[in-house]
Amino acid sequence: MNRWKHILAFLVTPLGTPVTFAVWSGIVFEPGSFSAITSSLQSYVILTAPVAYIAALLLGIPAVLIISRKAGLTFPALVIAGILLGAIVGLLTGFHISGYDSDGMFEFFAFDFYSIYAPATISGMVCAIIYWGIRRIN
Repeated sequence: MNRWKHILAFLVTPLGTPVTFAVWSGIVFEPGSFSAITSSLQSYVILTAPVAYIAALLLGIPAVLIISRKAGLTFPALVIAGILLGAIVGLLTGFHISGYDSDGMFEFFAFDFYSIYAPATISGMVCAIIYWGIRRIN
């Protein structure tokens, strides 16, 4: 694969994350509402695209380089790596402060499975599939 396909793949692939989060929120939180997906897409682009690009830079590029040298860039290897990297990013970003005491200091952290961890894991898989598709373009 030439260098331009790699560059195109790493520029386009992280955009699968906001789409995945928008579809996930439309399916889980407002089932049957296509307008919920389209209306939330803009906010998910603003919220998740920077995280997706940072994750692609810090985790995705090294993972692709390691996989290509060790096992070859096969579809199953990319999808498994995407799921694992999505799960890692979901774990890192899924915790948030959920309670404050009277002094304004946080009391406890909560882990948000349904709105952060699960779609982050799925978006890792979606981004791997998008990367695979861009690689296959002749």
